[in-house]
Amino acid sequence: MTGMNIQNQHIKEKLVRATRAVNVLETNGLTVTAISIDGPWPLIEIIEGRACQKLQHAVSKWINKNGRRQCERVALVSDCQVRWIERN
Repeated sequence: MTGMNIQNQHIKEKLVRATRAVNVLETNGLTVTAISIDGPWPLIEIIEGRACQKLQHAVSKWINKNGRRQCERVALVSDCQVRWIERN
């Protein structure tokens, strides 16, 4: 009998959390553009939509991208970071 592979278990748990978050986002009419499971929390990037206003406790930071100042927002959904850029 072989022991459980801990690394695979961590990846499976992150995939389950990411899947739950994508389902929540999709139910709210948001479009997912990318998913990364690196780091402690999966990161999901979305296109900004009206339902972003429903994402609670979102934090903002200003970033400089290609010489343009943009507002990046991040909220937690199903233990995943959800990130989007607010349109100016």
